[in-house]
Amino acid sequence: MQKHDHSTERKIQATQIVVSPFSVVKELVENALDAQATNIQVMIKDGGLESIQIVDNGTGIMSLDIQKMLEQGATSKIKNFESLDECKTFGFRGEALGAIASLSSLTLATRTHDEPIGRVYESVSNKFESRGTKVMQVGTTITVQKLMEQFPVRRQAWRKDIARIQQQIRQWMSAIGMIFFDVRLSLKMDQMWIKPRFPNRGACIANDAGPMVYPLLSSHYDEWSSESEVLSISVFCPKSLMTPLCWYSSADHVHVAINQRPVSISKDEIAKSVLQMVRHPSTRKYPFLWLQIQMPPSLVDANLEPDKSSLHTPLMDEIVQRLNQLFSKLFNKDMCQVDPLLEVSDPQSQSVVNLPSAGSTLSVIKSESTLALNKSGSTPSAKGIAGGVKNTNPEKIIDSTAKKTTETSTKSNRETKEVDREKKNKKRKQETTSLLPEAKKASRDYLDARISLRPMISQDLEISRLSMHTRSIAASQKVGKLGDLLFQRQGQILFCKSIKLSTEWQQIGQLT
Repeated sequence: MQKHDHSTERKIQATQIVVSPFSVVKELVENALDAQATNIQVMIKDGGLESIQIVDNGTGIMSLDIQKMLEQGATSKIKNFESLDECKTFGFRGEALGAIASLSSLTLATRTHDEPIGRVYESVSNKFESRGTKVMQVGTTITVQKLMEQFPVRRQAWRKDIARIQQQIRQWMSAIGMIFFDVRLSLKMDQMWIKPRFPNRGACIANDAGPMVYPLLSSHYDEWSSESEVLSISVFCPKSLMTPLCWYSSADHVHVAINQRPVSISKDEIAKSVLQMVRHPSTRKYPFLWLQIQMPPSLVDANLEPDKSSLHTPLMDEIVQRLNQLFSKLFNKDMCQVDPLLEVSDPQSQSVVNLPSAGSTLSVIKSESTLALNKSGSTPSAKGIAGGVKNTNPEKIIDSTAKKTTETSTKSNRETKEVDREKKNKKRKQETTSLLPEAKKASRDYLDARISLRPMISQDLEISRLSMHTRSIAASQKVGKLGDLLFQRQGQILFCKSIKLSTEWQQIGQLT
């Protein structure tokens, strides 16, 4: 038995942290948010297999911390185990960047506020080596290339699953964008997606839900104390079950966050409970829902999963009970009493309870006819069957009676459907009329929010222009240097040619 060398040990452990390109994007974006970035750009090629680049305008990384970044367990978020109860940042384990560097080719460029120019580093054998300087804005740029190239089987599996990975990245970016409404996010993958900065969360939710759905939503806030700790719940959800535009066949529009950390609705216990609470009782659809639960960090354990997509808290039962009360209150009694106009009836329950069955009537008439024949030995009389009609065939009487019963049943069903349709249309009209003023007000608020964003967007454009101008200056300097070198080279070549030509002329002159 022998111990693994350090490189082999790091690579094997890193595969438990970097489980997909989504893990890389998630860890690097969270690092940018921890660095107080307000503008984060994500650029992905080939689903992350070719390259992943994250550009932020955070505080940058000091030169003294560069060499410690790739060491296992190195972090600036916590000092010891006891300080974990007060940690409010995304990262605290100090493993992500080192794991990514051991499984890829990683390049880092950073600049702090105290530095006039950025510094460039490249990871070599889990250590950063300097690669000169670079003109850049304050912040950090990380480029990951050749991810998992040393594990071809894992890389091939990712390539087959690239569509699901891209969808996972898009959904997580959208969820984190609604939590950090004052942070500008952009994602360039198969197409461009941009979430601008918003002045408040309502404007951010309106941008994600759209102008048709947002007027039908309502916001709610609940706060309570438990074990001398304050907990709070913020919710954006539909105003009623009778708003079909807010309900979807899948749960992609259900967003749950705990302490500003998005959780998986398929893994986290609280999120799964919420999913069962808000599911429509008749259509079985899911609403547009944004839910954030805020509690002290000491009551949350985020270290259950490698990707931190599931959290644990000792107050889980209390939170679920509080959420159940909240949603029951928001939807009034609709969650318990289903509207009969929307309820999908069970065909097996509608046998012969409401309407008489033609088969049952037919069997009764046949039994009476048989009884009459057995007693008299002849055709049953009019008194026994038809009430005054003589010499009538009993089979014809049976068929006509069944036909009349069927027509009566069909007519009754048609009338019932028409009454139900009229009730349904009347109820929809009343609800639309009652919601019209609120929808107009919400639309005006939405337009006002979009108008207030114009200065911020223009400021973003100005920053982008300045960045492009700085890059163009650096590029022109490089082009100038190349031009000087080319001019000197061409001059040397012309000089050599002129010497050769003069020598040939001298030889010709001597011969003549």
